[in-house]
Amino acid sequence: MPAAPGTIRRVLSAFALAACAALLPMARPAAADAPGPIGPPILVDTSTTPDFPHVAAYMTLSSDGHQLDSDAMVAKLARFNLAVIPSSPATERLAGRLRQLRTLNPKIVLLAYFPADFMWDGSLYPVGNIYGDCWRMFQSHDWWLHNTSGTPFSFFGHTFDLTNPVVQDSLAAFFQQRVMSSGLWDGLFLDDFCESIWWKQAYAGQSIDLNRDGQPDAQAVFDPIWKTATDSLAAKVRRRIGWQTTFVGNCAYSSKWTTMNGWMREDFPRAGSWTANMFSTSGGYLVNEQKYLAPRFNFIYSTSAPPPAQYDPTNIAFMRYCLASTLLGNGYFMFDPRVDTLLVSDFWYDEYDGGGRGAGYLGQPLGSLYQQIGILSTANVLTNTGFESGFTGWHAYNLGGTWVTDASTHTEGLVSAHGLIPSATAGGSQVHLQQTVTLTSNGTWSATFWAKAAAPRTMWVHVQRVASPYTILCYTPVTLGTAWQQYQVAFNNTAGSVQANIQLQFGQQAVDVWADDVRLQRGTSSVYRRDFHNGTVLVNSSSPSVTLPLGRTYYRLFGDQDPMTNNGQPLTEAVIGGYSGMILVTAAPVYPMGVPAPGDTPPSTLALAALRNPARGPLEFELRLTSAADVEVTVYDLAGRAVAQPHRGSLPAGTRTLNWDGRGAGGARCAAGLYFVRAVARSQAATTVRTTRIALLP
Repeated sequence: MPAAPGTIRRVLSAFALAACAALLPMARPAAADAPGPIGPPILVDTSTTPDFPHVAAYMTLSSDGHQLDSDAMVAKLARFNLAVIPSSPATERLAGRLRQLRTLNPKIVLLAYFPADFMWDGSLYPVGNIYGDCWRMFQSHDWWLHNTSGTPFSFFGHTFDLTNPVVQDSLAAFFQQRVMSSGLWDGLFLDDFCESIWWKQAYAGQSIDLNRDGQPDAQAVFDPIWKTATDSLAAKVRRRIGWQTTFVGNCAYSSKWTTMNGWMREDFPRAGSWTANMFSTSGGYLVNEQKYLAPRFNFIYSTSAPPPAQYDPTNIAFMRYCLASTLLGNGYFMFDPRVDTLLVSDFWYDEYDGGGRGAGYLGQPLGSLYQQIGILSTANVLTNTGFESGFTGWHAYNLGGTWVTDASTHTEGLVSAHGLIPSATAGGSQVHLQQTVTLTSNGTWSATFWAKAAAPRTMWVHVQRVASPYTILCYTPVTLGTAWQQYQVAFNNTAGSVQANIQLQFGQQAVDVWADDVRLQRGTSSVYRRDFHNGTVLVNSSSPSVTLPLGRTYYRLFGDQDPMTNNGQPLTEAVIGGYSGMILVTAAPVYPMGVPAPGDTPPSTLALAALRNPARGPLEFELRLTSAADVEVTVYDLAGRAVAQPHRGSLPAGTRTLNWDGRGAGGARCAAGLYFVRAVARSQAATTVRTTRIALLP
């Protein structure tokens, strides 16, 4: 019989799909054990890191900043853990709104946005505007990078000549004196901080001319100079703003690990592959989680469909895939439609607060991400995978022993293949199991199998074309233990439809081995997973659908944006589509009125909506019942503490307005900030709950 869910499973796959995949040191342990990490653990300082998920807003402001200058926008931004806001005019004109934002959410992190290598035309901004004053300073000194026409090289705006040490010093001083010294910000976000800007030439239709001799520069000469300049600027900014101030940016890579606190992966995962975005040694998201200065603020920034499609199921599924990928690390997720007229990506999804469970509904992680093998939906091209027909279809070769079927130990069916190896051989191929198969297409393929050995030892998975040029597609070592474990080796086929031999090689050591349930399929069935105190997160980064045993009962979120997915149903086995993510919780949802839980009788309808919100008080909300019920309406703060109870008692069917004057049980006015109003209606049919958010202004 197959091993029960939760047994140890080791996964072999590739971070980058090369001719042969490399071994990933990862395992799915028994349910009672801590999860096995991929590489070094991704540490979380639970004293300063908010509960997960971490969601962030990325805001655009016009020169007058009117988009931020409203109670409604401040209340929207206050829902997020972090906000990146243009430093101008927020610093010089909207300090009150920034303080109001902190009052509503004292834990929010505010980062001042500033371009790192360009500035917009200063004639668009009045004197006193930070961006305009920066442009005028550079214009007066002609501190611009030039093109071969003798004018400033322009893309977005005029480009700073960062190779000039005076420019570096002046920018670092400007950031500190005009922005960070205000005391309004937790840190600085430098956009467009690229180690190479060579790509801008094609878009701008210009050629860079650093030394202003009228001749275009060579990339091999310019790029190293520019990279050194950005490293120097980062070091000078850090010295100016101090080591306690958060310093993050967008576009650069590993050379900033020693000076900055984090980075943004922009247009994830479309800018490169998912694997490269996550694991690239020069600056992948999970690598950055290990390398940047603590406390780390790394971002995954993905592109949403603009209204009215922001809540279409396809867009929500893409958001869920990107958010789940972010949750494999400790960073922040941004979902932005890149439509300037919207000015702030203030879309809010069920996955952000668990469909009303509250911010940070997953809690803290139990450990780092790991990989778990599931069941692929693609065809298995091997025959007699469990050796139920002996070795029919297999070439069982053993130079130093014998292959037999073994009914005393197996994971699938009735028998396994047992290699009796009494003496060592010169090579691994001198004891092997082989089948000849047709790889029907290019792309990722994976060999998945169960194996064990009488003593710890090494084996190899070998895949090679059977005809000239006899290309070796995979030759990967696997370390076996003494208990049954499932293994997977992924490799890349670039030869199209081709015949190949797959060998499981067990030579070189005089140690008996067993193998069972050997499969060769298109795609890879390993799913990246991370467990939390209150749930689990799954990411399938390949195209085939994967069926995965979860090891316990989890529940889908409940929400009304994507009811086909977020239906609150229990799961012990998950079917994860290609290129998709899944967020599950450990506690069953409380179903609102009008939605029967499994086994419940249909309850009466309960509706709760905020009317006067945000407000300085009183805050009003509407309650609607279609049948009589005992009703409790309670106000909770962000920590989950009950602060007031506007109503408790029986109510007839109908609609009524309730209000909260912003005071606690003792009569004292509550602190400004976000609160939740929770209505519980109890009747003979069922107990049902509705929750809404309100914002109490100072």
